[in-house]
Amino acid sequence: MRNSIPDILIEQAALGELSEAEMEKLRSECDLEARIAELEASNDEILAAYPPEEMAAKIRKRAAAHEAGPRIIEGVFKAVLPLAAAAALFVTLGMPLLQDRAMPAFDPNNAAGIRLKGMKPHFQIYRQSGSEAEPLADQDLARENDLLQLSYVAGGADYGVLLSIDGRGAVPLHYPDSPFGDQRLAAEGEYALPFSYQLDDAPSFERFYFIAGDEEIPMELVMEEAERVAMSRTGKWVESFQIPEEYTQQSILLLKE
Repeated sequence: MRNSIPDILIEQAALGELSEAEMEKLRSECDLEARIAELEASNDEILAAYPPEEMAAKIRKRAAAHEAGPRIIEGVFKAVLPLAAAAALFVTLGMPLLQDRAMPAFDPNNAAGIRLKGMKPHFQIYRQSGSEAEPLADQDLARENDLLQLSYVAGGADYGVLLSIDGRGAVPLHYPDSPFGDQRLAAEGEYALPFSYQLDDAPSFERFYFIAGDEEIPMELVMEEAERVAMSRTGKWVESFQIPEEYTQQSILLLKE
């Protein structure tokens, strides 16, 4: 019987991205080796259908066509080429591997006319336009290569999670930076995440979700919900996840041109 542990955690385990303590936690909750073996078998099938050499050529062609910066291209090849599992992850999740978490963040507090909302947990998306930070609202238009900055106001909540779902079904986790990461929120003011996020060519939309509460967020439940919504391709319309009511939720939908 298939365990409820989300596939994204198994993929991270297979890629060696989890600590030994995190690996042991997974082993206590599922047959980790069997799940990894299942993933590797899937990798072999994907690699047979999408040889890494051909995928790399397509990535170079796409990057050249869209004049992507050299740091982004470098990030793609580091993520895709060395490992078969990484190549499979690229095929499965698509272009969101182009996210550059090393990009310097810009300060939304420098944007003219921006004021904090009421003191309740909420987040904001800003688009970098030159030296300006343009706030984006629900259902605003966005484009491939837009550079976004995410920020939040804890509004009395102690813990929070910020993630998104795009039109290709990928589920990037923005805060914390891993499912086992520290969810504690900065207590005062508007806190900008220490990296920017560049939109890729995923079609139609990208919807961002912010979940906050007085207690630690049940990450396994959140990731299962995100995976369910992503796999059903309903993220464009789903404004909140099915999680306990004591957690507040907010989402912002960006429509892709």
